[in-house]
Amino acid sequence: MCAASREQADRAVSYIGKNCTLVETSDSEHAIHTVHMDDYIGAVNSLMK
Repeated sequence: MCAASREQADRAVSYIGKNCTLVETSDSEHAIHTVHMDDYIGAVNSLMK
């Protein structure tokens, strides 16, 4: 949700519920999967558990 506003991100988290974690970064780029690759890969890998 990196391109979303804070309000949109909070709303998405509330809709998804307990199985959702909002990961925040110090800066925001639309292409989070390349700019914040470690955070992105960590989040994707956490879904595998």
